[in-house]
Amino acid sequence: MAGGGYSFGDAVNGVTFTKDGRWLFSDHNTGLLLWDTRNARVVARRGGDNVMRPWLLPDQRTLITGGRQGPRRWPLVWHGHDEPPEIGE
Repeated sequence: MAGGGYSFGDAVNGVTFTKDGRWLFSDHNTGLLLWDTRNARVVARRGGDNVMRPWLLPDQRTLITGGRQGPRRWPLVWHGHDEPPEIGE
C-alpha cells in the first residue's frame, strides 16, 4: 500500500484543504482521511459510509460532510501548525 496505508483503488469522492494547504481531508467509500501534504501520508482516519464531500468551515474548527444520513459536523481541535488536528465524533 502506498501513501501511508491508503489503497489507490479506493474512489475519492471529494477533497478540501486547510487555508495554508498543509492538511488535506479526502473522503472515500470507506470513510474520511486526513493527509499531511508535506509527505503525502495519511495521519488520521474516520470510518463509515456517511462521509461524502468534505467542506472545511472558514474558522477551520469544523469539517462538514454529507452522506446517506444527511450532513455531519466533525469538530476539529488544533494543537499547532505542525500537528494534525484531532477529528472529533
